[in-house]
Amino acid sequence: MLLTPPNIDSDTSFRPPDNLRSSFTDFETQLYEKGNNHVGVEHFPGLAEELQKTDWGKTPSSFESIATRIEKDRGKVTELGHITAQVLVCAAVKEMEDFSVEKLDTETLKKWGATLNYAKELGFQVGFADDLLRKNLYAYAYITILDEAKEKEV
Repeated sequence: MLLTPPNIDSDTSFRPPDNLRSSFTDFETQLYEKGNNHVGVEHFPGLAEELQKTDWGKTPSSFESIATRIEKDRGKVTELGHITAQVLVCAAVKEMEDFSVEKLDTETLKKWGATLNYAKELGFQVGFADDLLRKNLYAYAYITILDEAKEKEV
């Protein structure tokens, strides 16, 4: 089940509880901290094997549709020097789109944040990937607060 939380910045009809907004803001700050940028191929299951089957300087075929979306979002073709960043962002986007909200945890969210931070440091920013991370973060914060509320009821 993929939850798509509302955008609280533009949707004035939705105002989450203050504790959800506060939890979200605190954790989002952690995700985008400058030091959260240590990520590599080894952090994405199966990526190393996928890269072994791919020509040097190319994006794996399983990521072609995501790579096309990235280039459209960025408004330019990815230069050779940014292929590593693109591959990591593709891997993160694929996980973000495929990951079950119920299985989300802080380490996974931090890995995705580290991937986007690493790419940004290289001048490789992908807006839709940031939006996707925020949606997953909202879903995680919401599920976490619901779980805490259920535990208090018991």
